[in-house]
Amino acid sequence: MRKLAVRLTCLLAMGAGIMPASGTALAATPASIPSATASASHCVADRHGKGLGCYSSLSRAIRVANAAGYAVAVLYDWINYNSRGDTVTISVPRDCSRSTSGKADYEFKRLDHMGWGDRVSSVNTRLGNGTHCDVFFHTDIDLVGDCAGKRWIDRYGHLGHYGCYKRASSFRLS
Repeated sequence: MRKLAVRLTCLLAMGAGIMPASGTALAATPASIPSATASASHCVADRHGKGLGCYSSLSRAIRVANAAGYAVAVLYDWINYNSRGDTVTISVPRDCSRSTSGKADYEFKRLDHMGWGDRVSSVNTRLGNGTHCDVFFHTDIDLVGDCAGKRWIDRYGHLGHYGCYKRASSFRLS
C-alpha cells in the first residue's frame, strides 16, 4: 500500500502541477501524462525538475527523454539498476561538458520536488546514446553535504557503498 501511495504522490506531483512548499509548479498538464502500470512508474524530468510524463517501461521513458533533449541519467528506487521499481530519467537540452572540475553543467537542488528526495538507490549515466555525464549526490537540498565521498559517479548499482543509499536530496551533473 505504501508503494502505491508513493507512486500516486509522484504521479500527482509530476502530472497535476501540484505546488511544492516553495511555490514552484512541478509539471506539465495532466493530459501529457500517460497512465503507468501498477508495477512501477518510469518518469522523465527535465533540467528544472519538471515532469515530462510517466510511462510503463524504462525504455519508453528513455526514448521520451531523448526526444525532448538528451537522456543523461536514470535514478533508480531499487539497487542494481532494477527497473521493477520506480525510476526517473533526466533529460537535458545538451550533453554534459565531460569536465567535473569547475561549475557543474546542471544542478538539481530539490529532489523532493520531483518526488525523489531520499529515494535513490542506484544511478546510471551510461545510457547508450553517446552522452557523457557524471553525477555528484548531496545529502541535503540546495547542493549541501556530500554522500559519495566527494566523488563523481557515472554508474553505480548500490549507492550504499558510497553512503548515499536513499540519502540523496540534490545532485549535480557534469
